[in-house]
Amino acid sequence: MKRIVQVALLALLCLMVCVPGQAATKLRGYTLIVDGKEVELNLKTGYLYRSGNTLMVPVEALCDAMMLKCTLTNNANALIQDAEGNQVSLRYGVKKVQVNGKVQTLRTKVARQDGQILTADVKLLGYLGAKYKQYTPAAARKLGYNSGALVVDTTGNGTQLPDITPAADELPQQALEAAKTTSQLITVEYNAKQGNAQLTFYQKDKTGWHKQFASVSAYVGKNGIGKTQEGDGKTPSGVYGLSQPFGILQSPGTSLGKYVQVTKYHYWCDDPSSRYYNQLVDTRTATDFKASQGEHLKSVSPEYNYGIFIEYNKEGEGRKGSAIFLHCKGNSKTTSGCIAVEQSVMKALLRQLKPGAKIVIY
Repeated sequence: MKRIVQVALLALLCLMVCVPGQAATKLRGYTLIVDGKEVELNLKTGYLYRSGNTLMVPVEALCDAMMLKCTLTNNANALIQDAEGNQVSLRYGVKKVQVNGKVQTLRTKVARQDGQILTADVKLLGYLGAKYKQYTPAAARKLGYNSGALVVDTTGNGTQLPDITPAADELPQQALEAAKTTSQLITVEYNAKQGNAQLTFYQKDKTGWHKQFASVSAYVGKNGIGKTQEGDGKTPSGVYGLSQPFGILQSPGTSLGKYVQVTKYHYWCDDPSSRYYNQLVDTRTATDFKASQGEHLKSVSPEYNYGIFIEYNKEGEGRKGSAIFLHCKGNSKTTSGCIAVEQSVMKALLRQLKPGAKIVIY
């Protein structure tokens, strides 16, 4: 019994020594800027922290950025010196610091990140002769940052957080009308002379339209664009909605619609005489459907590893055309009327596209 009590007391003592008085949160997304330059923060340098309501800074990384000499002793004490001989000393687990021999007080105790990186109240910056300003996540995001920020100035140039909001990209003329009714656009520009196409994905935010990734190569119908009927080997031109994500592979995660991982029972009907024309069919429920009336999706790999229905002729009119998808590239450099891109691009699109997205083909 005595042994158990001793172990319990030892554990409690360890907690008292090792755990700060207030819960600490590592602010990985926060940006630190010193004299106009962003300071790289990582596991080795330490991150900005929040202990209770107090913002904490990694001491060594901060001193390096401010070009101050920082001498650590057993990761417990730090002596900071500038070129003029001014000194600030601090100790792990203590609120008091000495500034040129005069005792000053921080709002919370000096602590360690991950048990080793010395971290101190941001108020330390004032004792180091610097001005600083904290930006909340909401304020920093307005200027293009992922989360909050701390701006430190030692030169007198101010503590304004630089605006890094990207400049808006110009949409192609052919996409301007569609842009009035959506916040996501895919454009596919076909070059008839070269027989190839470029796909670009744009997204709109409060600052305008921005490319989500650089334009990528795309394959279109073997007879170009301008589809008018079933089997003409052309990709439709114009503006269309995007829906019904599907694929042979598991969903990479999408909010575009309910993803269907196709099985041996799934077909896309391309027979104009069928009441299922231009629809996804599950033969377990559509018992009157015949396999000869459609394309067996699971058999088309790698093209249908991932796919999205381009809403061309979604009403299933006559022989106007069917089964027009945005899908993965295969071995052929053309399609029967679909648009094909690299599988990695398809995964990225599925993860980012939302209901209401449109595609403009021209």
